[in-house]
Amino acid sequence: MPRLLLSNANRSCLSHDLVGVIDTEIEADLVITKESNRNVAARHDWIADTTGDVAIKNCSNRHAWQLHRRDEGILSIILTEFVLVAGYVSPNIVLEDYKTYIDRLMGIIMQAPKRVILMGDFNCKAIIAGSDYTNNRGQIFADMMIVTGLVCLNDGTHTFEARGHRSVLDLTLVNNR
Repeated sequence: MPRLLLSNANRSCLSHDLVGVIDTEIEADLVITKESNRNVAARHDWIADTTGDVAIKNCSNRHAWQLHRRDEGILSIILTEFVLVAGYVSPNIVLEDYKTYIDRLMGIIMQAPKRVILMGDFNCKAIIAGSDYTNNRGQIFADMMIVTGLVCLNDGTHTFEARGHRSVLDLTLVNNR
């Protein structure tokens, strides 16, 4: 089973470079970064979605993979054991656009030829995913989890904090196929 590392570069060159140091230390096979720095990703053999919001790098070459789908804010690859789907959606898009994004994501998951591991930042708050409450985006995301059979692997540790509110935005989910 490949070792996966999920990171958020926050568009920073330095953060993106730091991910390279961390992946070496933990011997990650694949690194998924959200809000990647497009320049660093392009120079260092990352594959990215169509907007450069999410990128994946094969760090070890121990696991064969092939590109499955590349879309806006969504990137998926097929490995021997599973399909890895990585995603990022901006916190600044309107709810209708968020729903459209989740519908596209759901289509990719439903059509995947084998078990799916979904990793990313979906900028929603849902109790089912470990947040303290569920907002409108969280309800849309929770509905998608139910339809696709996804289960959240997060342990409830908060991954984001602002203005006294903590939530779990960076998620790892797996379906029951």
